[in-house]
Amino acid sequence: MIFNINDRKYVGLICQKLKQPIGLLYMTCLSWKTLYHVSFADTRVLTGVDDDGNEIYRGIQRILSSTRQKEIRKYVTEFEYATFPTSIIINLPHEKIDLVDINVSLKAVDFKKERDIHFPDAVDFFLQNDNEPSNQTLLIFPYEKSIAQIIDGQHRLSGFNVNDEIEFDLPVTIFVDQTVENQAEIFSTINGKQTRVTSSLVYELFGITDRRSPYRSAHEITKILNESEESPIKQWIKRLGKSTDHYEGFVTQSTINKNIFQLISGNAKQADEDMMVLSRKDELTMDTPYSKKTPPLRKYFIQEEEEVIAKVIINFYRAVKHIFTEQWNSEESIFKRTVGFNAMFKVMIDLIEIGVIENDLSEENFIEKLEKIGDVNFNVQLSSKGVNELYSQFKNQITKSGAVN
Repeated sequence: MIFNINDRKYVGLICQKLKQPIGLLYMTCLSWKTLYHVSFADTRVLTGVDDDGNEIYRGIQRILSSTRQKEIRKYVTEFEYATFPTSIIINLPHEKIDLVDINVSLKAVDFKKERDIHFPDAVDFFLQNDNEPSNQTLLIFPYEKSIAQIIDGQHRLSGFNVNDEIEFDLPVTIFVDQTVENQAEIFSTINGKQTRVTSSLVYELFGITDRRSPYRSAHEITKILNESEESPIKQWIKRLGKSTDHYEGFVTQSTINKNIFQLISGNAKQADEDMMVLSRKDELTMDTPYSKKTPPLRKYFIQEEEEVIAKVIINFYRAVKHIFTEQWNSEESIFKRTVGFNAMFKVMIDLIEIGVIENDLSEENFIEKLEKIGDVNFNVQLSSKGVNELYSQFKNQITKSGAVN
């Protein structure tokens, strides 16, 4: 409810307090108008570049999609049975709220007269014998604009218009004083398996969390590849999956990160397993039960040597640029397409496996292997078939040269 004391408006909520590993959270409901007034979304955007050439980002939310906003608006205004049963998740600062644990006595009307009571004896027993703490909390905060930061649910809320007279209560889950890192991890975890959120944004947000994970490591490696002066693919990667005002980019961060998983975890399923192991503060091992092959650079991932992994990738791409200069410099270069990236990562993995055995992952060693490649038809289909076509040409010739078994 909204109430007024000394000419200042407040919101008062009775919440269910929940205890989870991340800490306490509070579940309640708010009218859309109240939530619309007090909340804001912090969109993740590139804001500039620092003196060292590092990109500066802020925020955690994806950019609001006007198409998605129109779809939701049509849904809430025209669909007779519109519903949003899942919580909108917000974060409130502790200095702006009061939390008071309360006891709620169970008092019921004469329910036995109600015709829709199916189990009156059970209801009566519960009312007479429930001695468990109610875990109810009174939460009060000022009715002010932009006091609550949306962690998840900005598109649902954007479907309403400030002038609407729709009656629509929304389930709300409230966190208090979650750091930006934790907010990013909550958003990433919730949305990582959903198609509405770009994978690139999910990987970007895992990159700003404090906790170690394959996702964070892949993000850090991608950042080096995209920003290092030594990297031949500098500014080739679309952070957040989109081009920026600073550079166009050719492939998405999601594409790069998924390929990096092959080097450190093997695949996404093993990456999730590794993340669980690290969250328990257990030690990672070279064993990868969800990956048939041991990832060739896993040792460096375990040792937290992301810079070494990035350097190996840079060495490979410098070698590719050196050997295939004409194709590299072409405006229509296959190397600048997702197909080319995926194919060349497969080639790189083969050569890294050999390099690990030889104890040599230098640029010179990659050049030596790639020099044995003859003619390559780079005019392949821009599809998964094209990935296999291009990779097969490289693999067959390297195998004939004796470098790969």
